[in-house]
Amino acid sequence: MRGSKKSETVLLIAVILLCNFLPSQGQTPSPAMREANALMREQKWAEAAKAYEKITTTEPANGRAWYQLALARHSLGDYAQAVDAYLKVPALSTNPSIMYNLACSYARLKENNKAFEWLNKAIGAGFPNIDGLKTDPDLAGLREDARFKDVIDAGIKATTPCMVIPEHQQFNFWIGEWDVKNPQGQSRLDGARFGLGAMVSSLTLKANIRMGLCAIKALQSEQTGRKHLGE
Repeated sequence: MRGSKKSETVLLIAVILLCNFLPSQGQTPSPAMREANALMREQKWAEAAKAYEKITTTEPANGRAWYQLALARHSLGDYAQAVDAYLKVPALSTNPSIMYNLACSYARLKENNKAFEWLNKAIGAGFPNIDGLKTDPDLAGLREDARFKDVIDAGIKATTPCMVIPEHQQFNFWIGEWDVKNPQGQSRLDGARFGLGAMVSSLTLKANIRMGLCAIKALQSEQTGRKHLGE
């Protein structure tokens, strides 16, 4: 996560997950958190890490601070300490993005068994960006391991069941003429959510269209994957 693209990924993941940790999510961040977040946005990893460390000392249940601290430490190459911080995030047991990032830190430490354990947990919890696993530099040390293919296969099965489960093929259809544009008039799907209601309200659809469940799932998986890895 130390390259420029990876740094942008770190920041995007952090922003996305800030609202998903604790009951305090509706509260205004403290001045200390605002200052630490600003350092994170400026990619001042060492200063940000120190700021979050202070917060976790006085607020040990602050999942946001633990998560941001883990990201900052990973960006500094301090993977062991990043692991320690990830393991203290309350949402770890339910959030696939945190599981994935923990796996990345383990992979950097060459603790492959742990890395695969958490990759599999991330897939099982719904991590959608399977293509990202194939190119993420954090996982380079895992790709020669036979287990990596198993992870990819499990991810494909979980995110695109219509491609691999024969029974699901009956739901794999698009009927109608499409003219799909985003608000800027571009012919692409760029929404953050894809429920049927959201699609009808945010996209320009031409003619009578019936959408198979698998087609919608594929779109939803693609868009969610972009949120996780910043693509």
